[in-house]
Amino acid sequence: MNILLFAVYIIYICLLIFLVLNVLYVFFLAVAGKLFYKSDAENIETNSHLNRFAILVPAYKEDIIILSTAKQIFETKLPFQKI
Repeated sequence: MNILLFAVYIIYICLLIFLVLNVLYVFFLAVAGKLFYKSDAENIETNSHLNRFAILVPAYKEDIIILSTAKQIFETKLPFQKI
């Protein structure tokens, strides 16, 4: 009976250590996120490349469709520098 209680105690200690380490890890990430956070407004104003995006048009051996799709994309009202 004494060996069984000792085994349960060891399992309890291992589980407690595991959970404490997980809580400390999440706490560390939360504190680091609060200390080193940059707002989105600062990033957008300083980095103009964040406003760009890519449009992928999937096609396979369809030359006519690719050309008409490219023409339609350039006819949109987006600024030409952003396309």
